[in-house]
Amino acid sequence: MPTTAKVAAILLGFLGLLLLVNAVLGFTGLGSILDEFAKAARDRDVTFDRAAASSQLTTLFAAGAVLGLLAAVSCVLLAKRHKAGRLLGIACAGIQLSLAVFNAIGVGGLLNYTLLLIVLTVAILVMLFRKQTVDWLRTGPSD
Repeated sequence: MPTTAKVAAILLGFLGLLLLVNAVLGFTGLGSILDEFAKAARDRDVTFDRAAASSQLTTLFAAGAVLGLLAAVSCVLLAKRHKAGRLLGIACAGIQLSLAVFNAIGVGGLLNYTLLLIVLTVAILVMLFRKQTVDWLRTGPSD
């Protein structure tokens, strides 16, 4: 296994773990997050729809969990030398990179977590598009 493929598999595993932990913590702390949003809205004299915010956060955390699971599956498939692992990894990293960039634009700046996701996904994409990774997968099993 070439170094580029190893790095890509490790980073995909880390991305999957990071997204899954974020989703689990988000789901378990959803009430507290909503309470803080409501407090901030009261401080600014803004109306706050708790049900809508809950729905949006639940969707966000569920999407992160699904993307995390797909990144973990991609890590395993890539380690087993399946071409589908590379394609799934490119899709996961590309989607997460797009979400992180849109988040940075929406927030108006880079948060530490967003910057970590951007650097991580760019590194994954670079490693998956490297010639060594592509050539190694081309000569391996294709199931």
